Amino acid sequence: METAWSSFVTRCDEWRRRSRSPRPAGASSAGCHAQRSMPYRRRFGAIAAGRLWPVAVLGWIAFACAGRQPRSPLALTPGAVLDTLIGADGQKLHVRILTGRLPAIVLESGGGADASEWATLSPQLAATTGSAVVSYDRAGFGRSELPAKPYDVRRELAGLHAALEHLHLASSVLIVGHSYGGLLAQVYAHQYPTTVRGLVLVDPNTVAFVDAVGGPSSPLLAVTFDTGRPLSKVERAGKRQVDAFPQTLSIARRSPLSSTLPITVITAGNPFWPTDSANRAWRTAHDELVRAGSGRQLVVATSAGHQIPSARPDLIIAAVRDVLSRAGSVHTRD
Repeated sequence: METAWSSFVTRCDEWRRRSRSPRPAGASSAGCHAQRSMPYRRRFGAIAAGRLWPVAVLGWIAFACAGRQPRSPLALTPGAVLDTLIGADGQKLHVRILTGRLPAIVLESGGGADASEWATLSPQLAATTGSAVVSYDRAGFGRSELPAKPYDVRRELAGLHAALEHLHLASSVLIVGHSYGGLLAQVYAHQYPTTVRGLVLVDPNTVAFVDAVGGPSSPLLAVTFDTGRPLSKVERAGKRQVDAFPQTLSIARRSPLSSTLPITVITAGNPFWPTDSANRAWRTAHDELVRAGSGRQLVVATSAGHQIPSARPDLIIAAVRDVLSRAGSVHTRD
């Protein structure tokens, strides 16, 4: 049976053949719309009688197949640097991309930091791996907008995932997460398990550590500035994140990592917490994290404290290359 689409194509092909053939003087050029009603002719006459029929066909396909216009991804030229704002969860998210192949390396900053934490390391990672490298400002930090909604780690990571989809990079990622960003990397890997090829956790915060120091209300994890005065955008973003930390921790507790996912944990060689017990708990949590899976390794950043991205970028580059090799196949951009 002839479908509406095949009938449409047949009629317009017939009109095209007629429009290319010489016509006797006075002959009609109405073509495929000749049998339509007058209102239809007035509305679409320019398409049938003029040169716009390809537009009509494309519009018909978009309407029939999707019901709406799809959002076009940003054009990514290999080797280019793209610094842009992308709409995510009702606000603009600042994203910086060094283009390359998949898996894309996604950089999660520490708590209170933004994409500038990775300014030096990003081009080194791109040059040594050939992968696309993505850094971004979380909501309220750097150039990203601060939403009015309360903080929700799942919504924040869904916004990141939407931005990666917009860039056609979401299907295959390796996440490098520093400190609080390590906790987010864990939750992201649980939310999108088929897309995450591996993790490099750089001196990560963990559920085990927070439990060991007294839970999310521990003074060690409190906001370090006066919240009684007018706050800057970044301070409001930080307070919003800390206020929601009990919920974030609960979500992370329910987001176990796959025991076979390739993971490297880089732990600080120099203690930096104010108490010996906190430093022991930090290192013990990292040891336990590595022992919990078969594809995990521990690297000690000798001569470095918590700020490993700036103190020992060489360790992060080596860990990324190792995890990429252990993750197996490298995918091309979809």
